[in-house]
Amino acid sequence: MGITDDVYISGSGALLFRSMGLRTSTLETSLAKLSVSMELDNHSVQAQEGVISGTIQPGNIRFTKNVKIAAGQQNRFLSA
Repeated sequence: MGITDDVYISGSGALLFRSMGLRTSTLETSLAKLSVSMELDNHSVQAQEGVISGTIQPGNIRFTKNVKIAAGQQNRFLSA
């Protein structure tokens, strides 16, 4: 079990993605939990806002998270 299809990651703007991860864990034979994690670095001199979003196929499962990171800081994103 695990990820069997392609994974695409893209970004734009002043935020840099680092240490991205995608983890699956099987809770039972017909159900799995997926966790997405990453570090976001803001190398600009201003606070930056953005949206992390994705779609998992098959199933058309979507997730979205608004993020705001202060100038020169980094933040860790972890989906539940």
